[in-house]
Amino acid sequence: MPDNDERARCIADLRLLLDFLEAHPDIPIDKLSARVEHCVLDADDAAGIAAVEAAARDLGVTVNQKSHVTAEKSFGSAAYRIFYVPNEQIRRHAALSSYYGQVEPDTEGA
Repeated sequence: MPDNDERARCIADLRLLLDFLEAHPDIPIDKLSARVEHCVLDADDAAGIAAVEAAARDLGVTVNQKSHVTAEKSFGSAAYRIFYVPNEQIRRHAALSSYYGQVEPDTEGA
């Protein structure tokens, strides 16, 4: 997690970006993609989930626990999302990825 100075710089940089976009209306933007995301990097599932739960309380939203643990709040067309990937999901992804480059699909028309 960034310290207070890093956090302040990040927020200031976001404001610079928004001011730039406002000053340059010809620059295209996707009306649905204004998102700030944070991935909780913790080796301990209980601590990672607790971090998402704490943020969810601050955001006033519920935690969604499926393959990832997430909390998200929309602010009009913008959104903030925090997520944690449990260790079991990381292991599953590693197992699935272990076949990468070893199996090739049939060529079209074969």
